[in-house]
Amino acid sequence: MNLEIAIKSLDPENDEHWTQDGSPRLEILSELTGEKITRGAVTKAFPLINRDFAREKHSISEPENSEIEDAVPEPEISAIEIALDSAEARMHQARANLDKAQKEMSESHVAFEIALVEFEKRFPPESNQQKIMAYLDGQKAERARRAGLNTAAIQAVLKQAAQAPVDRAFAAKRNPYGKRPVRPIVGRQG
Repeated sequence: MNLEIAIKSLDPENDEHWTQDGSPRLEILSELTGEKITRGAVTKAFPLINRDFAREKHSISEPENSEIEDAVPEPEISAIEIALDSAEARMHQARANLDKAQKEMSESHVAFEIALVEFEKRFPPESNQQKIMAYLDGQKAERARRAGLNTAAIQAVLKQAAQAPVDRAFAAKRNPYGKRPVRPIVGRQG
């Protein structure tokens, strides 16, 4: 006999089945079940069990009925069982998918590491010194480019400055007949 049936079979009116504080006697329950019963096991199975509770609940002495079966009608129990089975199946499927995804992740991580090693063999990463030297070479090339621009500009200015004012005027003339420009007379009007 299991503990639940043994507790339900206790008579609330029999003083030998109950202690003075109203708890079920462990010796009687041990005799009924055929094994040693502890107070913790009784409390775990029926947390509210005491003599007064047994008197109030007449169905506690009927071993066929349980409190859950009395509370939930039979059609609802089957719907709950179906929902429980469905949720459990979904959980198992999700766990299988998770295991598969973790395996794929592990395999792809290994493949990535192998590819990275091969890549670094073909294209070794630059050392810090190499990066600094490349930067300095770039700066040197930029200074040389700027110096070339500055040199050309200075030469153009010097070339223009080397010409006499008259030569500059002839170079800038627009008269097709080649006459020298005449200086206007300033101050006479007349």
